[in-house]
This record gives sequence, C-alpha cells and structure tokens, in this order.
Amino acid sequence: MSSQQNIENAIALANNQNSTEADYLSAIKLLSDALPDASNKKDIYYNRAVCYLNTAQFELAVFDFSKLIEIESNKAFNYSCRAFAKARTNDKKGAIADYEKALELEPDNPITYNNMGLVQEEIGYIKQANKSFEQSDDLRKKEEANKVLHLQDNQNIKQEVEDRLDKAKSEISENKQDQPKVIIPPVEPELEKTKGELVKEIFTTKSTFKEFIQFIKNGFKLPKH
Repeated sequence: MSSQQNIENAIALANNQNSTEADYLSAIKLLSDALPDASNKKDIYYNRAVCYLNTAQFELAVFDFSKLIEIESNKAFNYSCRAFAKARTNDKKGAIADYEKALELEPDNPITYNNMGLVQEEIGYIKQANKSFEQSDDLRKKEEANKVLHLQDNQNIKQEVEDRLDKAKSEISENKQDQPKVIIPPVEPELEKTKGELVKEIFTTKSTFKEFIQFIKNGFKLPKH
C-alpha cells in the first residue's frame, strides 16, 4: 500500500464517528510516519489532532493545532479548534484567548461565541459568559431571519414578475385596440414562448433580466435605438 493511500486511510479513520480508540491510534501512527515527507502537512496536523482529541491526548492536540496555525495563521477555525483542545487541558484562559482571536477573524460566528461562553462560565466569568451567549443567540436569530427574508424576497420577486407580465400583456392588448393601424409582425411558431418559459429565462439570464427591468422602468415601452 502506498504512502498516500495510508494517509487517505488514516484521514478516513480520523473523520469516522464509528472509529474505536485503536482505530484512532492506528491513524496517528500512519499520519506521523507520513508527516516528514508530506507536501500537504496541514491536513496531517489537523487530522492527527482530531485523533489526539478522540484519545484524550489533549496536550498533543494543542501542539498539532498550533502547528496548523503556523501554516494558516489567518483562519478562525484553527483558533477555535485549538481553543477547544486547550479547554480540555484546563488552560481555560488560553482557550478564551483563542476564541477571541477566532472572533477577531470571523466576528459573526454564533458557535464560537457559544463555546467561549461555556468556558467563561466554567471559570466563573458569569457576566462575560452571559454576554457571549446573548451574542450567539442574536447571531443565530439574525441568520434565521436572513433565511426567511431571502425566501420571502424570492417569492415576492416571482409574484411581481408574474403581475408585471400580466399587466404588460393587458397594456399591449389595449394598445392593439387603440392603434389598429399598427402592424405586428407574425411570430414564427418555433419562437413562441409560454409565460413559464419567459419567467424562467428572466431569472436564469442576467442580460434578459436587466432588459426586462428596464422595460418595466420605461413604462413597458421598448428602448429607442
């Protein structure tokens, strides 16, 4: 079996929730053997740290997460991982410092606020913990509200397009009656589109959508060339 295959097998074990302690220890050995010659060391450090966490070797997990931070110092996730490991070595203040760094890099992460609050609560920083929990709750509510608003916006836009299309069709029909001398060229059968097809085109083609919006702004009149 190749060295790369060993690494892949080790990573699979590290990320498998059904792995036993023996599996994690095997993965640690495979990853450690591969580390000196590996071109992508960050994946090895991360997955080996996960194995260390699952075998309660928390100091070694902190070491690997620290090596990972040396490689990727501007990634909030790495600091959150090390904070999680530090908290289990009883380095609570070090864990809080790492969570604060993670929030510096990614200030809108509700999970980080929640986890930091748990550590603050453990060491009796009740006021700070409550503030962290409040921040976490506020960000979660904001995320949910944004999802609802995004869904509502999409529904409103679709309904508005339908309404505008109906209005445009009605006004075109009225214009035909008011101006009987206007000759509208016949549409070739293969070029005809249903309303559903037109709506689909509006939402899937940027240029068509922009033209449609301009058509509406111009009072349902085609632009002059």
